[in-house]
Amino acid sequence: MRCPDCGKFVSMENGEPEIDIDVFDPTAYPEQMNASLSVQINYHMSRTCADCGQDSLDGATDEVVELTSFPDWANIGYEKQKAVINAIANDEAKIECEADGNEVDESGGGRYAKNMITLSISATITIKVTDEVLGEIILTKTDDFQVEHAASEFEECC
Repeated sequence: MRCPDCGKFVSMENGEPEIDIDVFDPTAYPEQMNASLSVQINYHMSRTCADCGQDSLDGATDEVVELTSFPDWANIGYEKQKAVINAIANDEAKIECEADGNEVDESGGGRYAKNMITLSISATITIKVTDEVLGEIILTKTDDFQVEHAASEFEECC
């Protein structure tokens, strides 16, 4: 690949991405016994030129996670499900999302093929609800998110 700064054909290495994950807009659907959370992932990826410096790319992606996709959801029982949904509807649930790790993979690049860079992010979402009668209810889910960019997109960002 040609470096956009120095114009030389040099190897480009993927740097360690910077990732910020946030959960927002929890929405409850009491009549359907479900709720959804929006997970926003902001990231900064870099490709370092072996000769002069680096290219960078900033991006964001939004994913929707349904409450019914949490592994323990079906096992906690109707009363606890109802308590969690009501807590989300009333903004009383404590919702956290934390990045567990990430991986950058480069593929393609054969003759006339695009060189693709994939960022895979593993994140854990935790919902905590404290009910006076039922006690503390904790739901945890680990999810994987992927973002893919062509290597040529890094040239356009500088």
